[in-house]
Amino acid sequence: EAEYVRDTPWHVEKTKRRFTGLAPATGGTADIDSIESFRLDPKHDWIVAMQVDETVQSRDPSGLAVHVTNHASLTLQPGFQALTADQAQLWRFVAAPPPAHANAASTPAAGLSPDQAKKQMLDTIATLDAAREGRSVLIDRLRDLVGIDPALPAVLLEALRVKTLQDRTRADVFLALELAGTPAAQAALHSVLEDPTWDAPDAMRAIVALSDVAGPTEETVAALTTLSMQASSDALLAGTATLALGSLGNGLLVDEDPAYASVRANLLDGAYGGFDPYQRANYVHAIGNTGDATLSHEITALLDDKDASVRIAAARSLGRLGTNQVAEDLLQRFEHERTSVVRGALAEALASWTNPTDAALASMREAIKAERDENTRYHMARLLAAHPENRAILQELLRTEQS
Repeated sequence: EAEYVRDTPWHVEKTKRRFTGLAPATGGTADIDSIESFRLDPKHDWIVAMQVDETVQSRDPSGLAVHVTNHASLTLQPGFQALTADQAQLWRFVAAPPPAHANAASTPAAGLSPDQAKKQMLDTIATLDAAREGRSVLIDRLRDLVGIDPALPAVLLEALRVKTLQDRTRADVFLALELAGTPAAQAALHSVLEDPTWDAPDAMRAIVALSDVAGPTEETVAALTTLSMQASSDALLAGTATLALGSLGNGLLVDEDPAYASVRANLLDGAYGGFDPYQRANYVHAIGNTGDATLSHEITALLDDKDASVRIAAARSLGRLGTNQVAEDLLQRFEHERTSVVRGALAEALASWTNPTDAALASMREAIKAERDENTRYHMARLLAAHPENRAILQELLRTEQS
């Protein structure tokens, strides 16, 4: 089992937690200290660097110990020659066609009437609730069925009200509506947010579905915007809607949809508006979700906000939007910030700075020796580790580091 964290748009860390399925003779346990990091190329979305540092040690009552240490660093070198035809063929990957049975199961027969589609839809929900495998095929079938008639998404939601279904099935039904993405499917999801008789988990599922829907309608944007401003009634749902609005903005930005302009303006208004710090911090995090690098300078001033939660959100969002253009501002705040959790967030953002100045690295080498917060030290070390001239200081720290 492993945990993946994407702390910036172009950096992913994988941490192994435990091994599963170990034979009883081994004692079934092992101590794992493992971090793998992957750096992506912003222009192409491929891996350009990978580093592995891990130690695995068994805890075997029989006394047969295993101790494995892996350290590796791989970097894609800049510059390459054009491939020959034969070489290019080695890198050609062809996707296998989907299984024939999956196509047959997920595509309803042509010419179904709304009543026939409704019956198949209700039968599919029952099958889905009992299924232990093949659930994605059934979800795709629901997606296709609800698209046959605009009235069917509401029928699908009504089935959730009257049937006793597993939580997993309820979540899959909301996923089917998200995948359908029709105006009627989106309207059905809005209705969950507008009706207080739905419980909080289902409202949360509706928000998440709307955040990823393709081709959001004006009503979808308005529904999430309205809910994001209602923190007084339910702060958790409002905060989730705010973050969803940022994710939705990312899709609009990528599609060059004119609707993005209003989402962008609403997020900035929320970040600087008269809301409480918790709500403002959510808006700042949502700005990071948009992936809009032009917003970096818009939120740099929030690094000076009087509330620590807003400063943390600003630092983390800047790390996601791209540190290089505001790195000097981050470094200046880092040098003067006294709240440890904020310093940690600033150091985390600075860790993705690809071309730090010599003065900045010298300052970081000196500061890391006196830094008391272990999370902050960790991110400072990540920044230093990207540049070979810092090897000596890291080796020196390794001899004294207690964390």
